Amino acid sequence: MPHYSGAMPYRPTVTYQSGNRTLNYPPVGVSTARHPIHSGGSNLNNAYALQRSGNSQRLSGLNTGGKSRLDPQTSTRLRHWNGNRDSLSQARLNHTNNCHHHHGSNWWRNRCAAIIFFDWGWWGWYDGWWYPAWGYDPSSYYGYNEPIYGYDGLSPDQIVASVQVQLQQLGYYSYAADGRMGPLTRAAIARYQRDHLLSITSGIDPATLGSLGIIR
Repeated sequence: MPHYSGAMPYRPTVTYQSGNRTLNYPPVGVSTARHPIHSGGSNLNNAYALQRSGNSQRLSGLNTGGKSRLDPQTSTRLRHWNGNRDSLSQARLNHTNNCHHHHGSNWWRNRCAAIIFFDWGWWGWYDGWWYPAWGYDPSSYYGYNEPIYGYDGLSPDQIVASVQVQLQQLGYYSYAADGRMGPLTRAAIARYQRDHLLSITSGIDPATLGSLGIIR
């Protein structure tokens, strides 16, 4: 499958099945930025997805789509999530707790509807947000350490790339859409939030995505 590297506009392909319209976003190319690579991380090829049915949760097994992208079944499950979606304030509280307690891998597997490797660290999806999975694997590195609002069954790099592209079109960001929450991306988000009278979080939250026209 081709990867998006920033050379062309970031656009999904559209498929129709049983009357349902699905947007399929290409994976984002690997960034050239360098971080320390830790050895001994035996979990680097493991990504788990949970299947939720009513109030019950059970592990559905290995996410065979790869460590850095979602398989179609997991993406569909996140897209049609009917459970709770946390507010920004609740997501921040959750993240603070995660940072302080560094929950183990079993906690994350039992809590999250998906776990994925993104930008040198493991991230878990629950209640509408992607969280840095502190404690899931001690070899993880989090250059960006804030929750990212999840939408439309997309992985974190696809979400970041979609924001970068919108900011490019609006003149706030003039660099490659590489799918990473680096300092230039965060600064561009902050400038956009300031100019549009949003809370300046320098992050990806529902209000910012709505203002950018990415979600409704």
